[in-house]
Amino acid sequence: MERKSFKLELDEKGTGSAIIATLDVVDLDGDLTEPGAFGKQSVRVIPSHDWRHVPIGKGVVSEDGDKTIADFKLNLEIPAARDWYEAFKFDLANGEPMQEWSYGFDILEAGEREIDGQKVRILKKLKVHEISPVLLGAGVGTGTLDIKEDKQGFEVQTLIFPKMHWTVDTAIDWAHDHALRASRSGAEETEESFRFRQVDPDEFLRLRTICINPGRDTPPDSDECKVKAVGGPKRESSGLRFAEQLEKLCDDVYAALARADEIKALRVKNGQSQFSDERRRQLREVSQALKEADERLTAFLAEPPDEQWSLIAEIEYALMNADAVLRA
Repeated sequence: MERKSFKLELDEKGTGSAIIATLDVVDLDGDLTEPGAFGKQSVRVIPSHDWRHVPIGKGVVSEDGDKTIADFKLNLEIPAARDWYEAFKFDLANGEPMQEWSYGFDILEAGEREIDGQKVRILKKLKVHEISPVLLGAGVGTGTLDIKEDKQGFEVQTLIFPKMHWTVDTAIDWAHDHALRASRSGAEETEESFRFRQVDPDEFLRLRTICINPGRDTPPDSDECKVKAVGGPKRESSGLRFAEQLEKLCDDVYAALARADEIKALRVKNGQSQFSDERRRQLREVSQALKEADERLTAFLAEPPDEQWSLIAEIEYALMNADAVLRA
């Protein structure tokens, strides 16, 4: 599933609307969405693309001329919906609105075309599953905090403000405007930056650095990167015993490989490339994660065998097969 961002309008009853796409133009992701791609379809409202969360509202996505509009209503009986509603009101009432939303979708039909010397993905038919208030807008110069596409699951662990762009006071103001924690007492000052930790790094599966402002395509070490974020996917407690967790991991690896084979065969049958550039990027990232897992599992397997290590050996075999498929 993929995501794109948009901005919000809201009334006092929790009813809102937004332009979520402009049709027949190339967007910042290098996509062009054709008229008719959306049609009219019902969607859920889910905070921060968290599908484990109860929906906080529902809406309808439809096309109007060259625009796609999302009309929605929040269920203000739900505490999380009220919290988001109050955050929206504050944002709309205090200067230029900065809150962005995103929508999650699957591509049902797509193609490619060259426009002005650039290879453009043509989105012909989409299934929109949800619209979502989020923290980190991926568009260039948005100045908001939403994560989309390749930042799926990314949560901010530490904010970094380069001193060439910020004082400690302006950094604190920016963080507060985006509902993030920052204070003079909590500032970690280095020679080049001010840093504000949001949560303990041990809570994360893996940390990486991205550029929040002006946009996701700016390298984090660029002088143009005015705000950096260190973070990644959060750890979750599965509630499973370790042996059960290992069995589930092994099953998930094989299931993902089977799904990749199905998608590859379908795209070849339709005369398309095996995977899009974005999906290939994700597969490379998975391949790298599998290599790291393989190294750690190999170290575990050096220990005396028992039932749990037998399961690890099975996972090791699954990971080797997975890496081979991803390289194919």
